[in-house]
Amino acid sequence: MRLLQELASQRLLGRVFGLRDALINAAYVAAFVSAGAVLAALGVRAVFALGGVGLIALTTVTLLGFRPARNAESLAALPEPA
Repeated sequence: MRLLQELASQRLLGRVFGLRDALINAAYVAAFVSAGAVLAALGVRAVFALGGVGLIALTTVTLLGFRPARNAESLAALPEPA
C-alpha cells in the first residue's frame, strides 16, 4: 500500500485505492465461482492435488527470489528513510 501512496498523485489516491479494492473484490468473486465449477468438474481429490502442486510451485518461486538478510555494513550504507 505504501508503494501505491508514493507512486500515485494526491489528486488520484481515492480513485487508485477504489480501483484496487474493486479489483480485489472481483478476484474474490472469480475465485469462488471458478472454485465451485472446478470442484464440480474434477472432484475433491483433484482439487486438493492441484492446490498442493500450486503451493509447491509458489514455494519454489518464492525461495528462488529470496534475498538473504543484509548485514550491518550494508545497512549502514543505505540512506535514512523519509
